[in-house]
Amino acid sequence: MGNCGTREESAVVTHAQ
Repeated sequence: MGNCGTREESAVVTHAQ
């Protein structure tokens, strides 16, 4: 998972962080 992804990944990253 990286910061460069779709809004779906962005939501996951936000929860991870």
